[in-house]
Amino acid sequence: MVSLPIANTEVPKSYFDKHPFPGLSLGHITTIHEYIFMLEKNLLYRAIKSLVKSGDRLLDTGCGTGEFTTYLAIHSGAEVVGLDCSEETLEWARGVKRRIYDKPELSFCHGDVFKVKPSDHGMFDIILAMGLFTSIPDEHIALRNLVKVLKPGGMVVFGFFDPVARVVMRVERMLLHTLYSDFAKREPICRKFLLKHLSNTNELIWHINQLTEEFLKYHSPRVAISMMEECGLTITDCYPRLKAFGEVIPEKLKVDGAYKVPAVQLFGQLNWLRSGTDGYYVLIARKE
Repeated sequence: MVSLPIANTEVPKSYFDKHPFPGLSLGHITTIHEYIFMLEKNLLYRAIKSLVKSGDRLLDTGCGTGEFTTYLAIHSGAEVVGLDCSEETLEWARGVKRRIYDKPELSFCHGDVFKVKPSDHGMFDIILAMGLFTSIPDEHIALRNLVKVLKPGGMVVFGFFDPVARVVMRVERMLLHTLYSDFAKREPICRKFLLKHLSNTNELIWHINQLTEEFLKYHSPRVAISMMEECGLTITDCYPRLKAFGEVIPEKLKVDGAYKVPAVQLFGQLNWLRSGTDGYYVLIARKE
């Protein structure tokens, strides 16, 4: 058995044990059709759904409370596995499964991306890590481990926070964490002052998490792409689209390396900031 380095995931785990995320408000949802209608309001979810084919094996790492994982299983005809390090969060996810889509092709497992066995290698056609690398230390080790369990020719969808496009929220986080020591004190400030303009319950939940979570990391496109390319991945797309990546043509992005030029990358990041993306972006790539 190969012994792999194990990073300290106790800080993010302790946060999510107490505050499962995303924990979407589903109290009014009683049917699959209502569930799909709610999730498909998210353009990114719809885009990722189109990448999954019937018969695929999909791993959703850092799946959290499992709403998106369940959505993919409903639509795709794929075998979908949700993986998370927080057992309390997974209990929520299993509740979503029982309520919405209690089928054998959907499962949730407690596990650690820093503990990969050789027997796991090449198991999955698609791997998602929508919020994993922003919430853990030693993310380069986790990324390398995930690529090992991906089949040759397989696809990944990895999410990151850009430090420039997210500058406003970073300042708010810094002030909040400097002035208040724990979640119980930070959450009321978020609701009463920083996020009082938000009326959508699920959007409010997301922003509270982003402002109160103890550990968050940021990656510029240049850093994120370099980290992925070093693991044998070839970038095929980006969402939201960043022209600095190269020529944008329908359904495809031709990466030309322009993102490596600091001034070009900064221009793209400022466009993200101006357009109000909250600094979140995903990179789609294939394993050679």
